[in-house]
Amino acid sequence: MATVEDLDRIARGFEGVTVGAYWDDPTAYLLPGKGGRGFVMKRSPRRQEGVIDPATDEPYADLIVVAVATAEARDEAFAIFPTELVFTIPHFARSTAVLAHLHELSTEQLEDLLDIAWRSK
Repeated sequence: MATVEDLDRIARGFEGVTVGAYWDDPTAYLLPGKGGRGFVMKRSPRRQEGVIDPATDEPYADLIVVAVATAEARDEAFAIFPTELVFTIPHFARSTAVLAHLHELSTEQLEDLLDIAWRSK
């Protein structure tokens, strides 16, 4: 399964991506030429609809936010990945960003998801 190290390697592999603070993630991956806009961010555990593990009643700790730029790219991600891996929540209703369980994605799936996001930019 994908690790934080895999995320770092893959995200930094896209041209011009830098690392910096975005939202509450001090090591988010930022887009070039977009004023430091987030590309991929680790999401701190929160008690919000859709992000609580029903088995433990605790917020998921492995979520990443992947900022896809278009509804078409979001729909592509939803078509490719099972909903237990890549999904959205009401908090992101006005956004095209998706959430993903980093530790449940394979490294190849993580590469594919970030590629969808990158191509949509």
